[in-house]
This record gives sequence, C-alpha cells and structure tokens, in this order.
Amino acid sequence: MTRRQRSLMLQAKREREQQKGSPCRCRSGRIAGICCLSGDRWHKSPASLRLRLPGSAPPLDRCYMRTLGNCEAPISREHIITESVIEILSSGGEFTVGGLPWLRSGETKALAPGNLTAKCLCKGHNSAIHPLDDCAKLFFSALKHSLEKANAEHPLLVSGHDLERWLLKTLKAMAASGNLASGRVKLPDLFQGDVDVVRMIENPLSWATATGLYFVMPSGSRFINNTRIQIQPWYGESRQELVGLWTNFLGLEFVLMIAAPNVARSPALGHWLHRPGRIKVRTGGSVHLIELSWADLRKHPSINASFDRSVVR
Repeated sequence: MTRRQRSLMLQAKREREQQKGSPCRCRSGRIAGICCLSGDRWHKSPASLRLRLPGSAPPLDRCYMRTLGNCEAPISREHIITESVIEILSSGGEFTVGGLPWLRSGETKALAPGNLTAKCLCKGHNSAIHPLDDCAKLFFSALKHSLEKANAEHPLLVSGHDLERWLLKTLKAMAASGNLASGRVKLPDLFQGDVDVVRMIENPLSWATATGLYFVMPSGSRFINNTRIQIQPWYGESRQELVGLWTNFLGLEFVLMIAAPNVARSPALGHWLHRPGRIKVRTGGSVHLIELSWADLRKHPSINASFDRSVVR
C-alpha cells in the first residue's frame, strides 16, 4: 500500500467518524451513528403505526379503518391534505385547490387550511397515522427550500414507504369524503378489488410487486415550480376502480400505483423511475439533496432535475 493510499484511507475513516457524530439526516435530533447511519449506509426505516388500538371498542361506521374493529370515538376532522403541508405550500398565504365536486372543470379556489377537511377517521386512528404527516411535512419543507433558497441545507433522509403511505391515505380520505370529482361531476370512489388500503397503510411491505411511487418526468428535466401540490385520481381500464394517483409536487410529476400494473399494457412504465432513491435539484449553483429510503436496501435510481423558475399560482 502506497503512502497516498494510506492517507486516503485515513481521511475516509475520519470523515466516517465525523458523520457518525453529526446530527442525523432524518431530522430526528439524534446522532447519526445511533440513528440512521450504519457503516457507510444511510437507511430510514418506515414508521411503525399503532393502528390496532387497545381495548374492545366497537367500529364506527364513518371511520375508514373500522375493519380493524377498535375505533376510538368521536369521528374527528381529518385534513384531506395534511394541514402542515398546506401551511408550507401556502407560505402563510392562500392555498389553491381544484378538482373538488363543487368547482367547475379547470376552476381553482383559495381555501384556508381548516376548510379542506372531512370526517372519515375516528380520533384514535387519525392520531395513529400522524407519523406519515410528519414525513410529508419534512419532505415538502425540504423540497420547497431547494426551489427557493440559494444555499443547500444538509441532505434530508425520509422513508419512501412513509411518503407512499401518506399519498395513499390522502387518496383514501378524498374517496371516503366524496371529494373525487371532475368538473362538478363526482367520480367513483371504489378501489380495485385486490387493493386493501388499510393493510397497505399499516404494513408497507404488503404492497404488491411494481406498485409504489414512480417519477414520470425524464431525468435531467428543467421544471417550473407551481408552488402547490396537485392531485388527480388514476382509474383502471373500467374507469370505475381506483388504481393510483397522479400528483405534482411543486413542479415534479409522480404517479403512485396502488394496484399491480399490467406492464404489457402500460409501456410508459418502462420509462418511469420506480421508487427513486434520491431527488437532486440544482438551483443556480447549489445542489439540494433529498434521499428516499427503501426496505430492500438496494440502490434505487436518482432523480436529477434543474429548477427553472417560479410561477404565480
């Protein structure tokens, strides 16, 4: 071994030790070496949701998790889109929505966060899924920072499974509350027969092969920040059953597939990035990094995008 090689090895060791003693990328406040950093690998495990509440309380009809059989009264107001996410995207101003039953096709309306709610979960189950809201808050806060600030923060690490489950519970809340619509015409709220929404929210490893989050834009895209989240239900061939959700995160387009897709009939899937491992956004001279962690621990494809400009909502 040459002197240069020994020097590089010592330098790499010092850097690893320094990383272990630094704050964890998941923003838990814990030291990385006792949180999400093992050796030279970062991994954020999906949140363990305590959906099976203790006791023997009867199920409540209006709670979409009533199949678990242990609801906690009363039925609470569930934000269809997490309130903290709305606050991040609105930046203290207005939050614009579209696609609701009482809006015309293409019409948008500014709403206060408290107006976008539905009574579709009991108090106990609403509280139990809060870790998914926390994940979404961190994700959107970091993504918004990457589009608006010149300085790059430390990389953020979140569980990709938690982000998927947050999107799924958002879709379920829209369906359960009758808020799936196109041009004031309500759309079907039935999920494809083999999709067990509650089980998928509870257990991220129960998702079928080829389901999950897809990035649908060409890697290397330049994009415009729309300063909002847009969502649209995705239906199967019958146009009567939900199989996924199209969404736009501040200008980046994704599709969440919750039913196993027919790859032969969906050639576009071959061009999409399934469960990306990181999102790299270049804004000016800075590169911002959000890492998504997956249970299989394999290397997942990266999204590389350049921020173009903001637009007025």
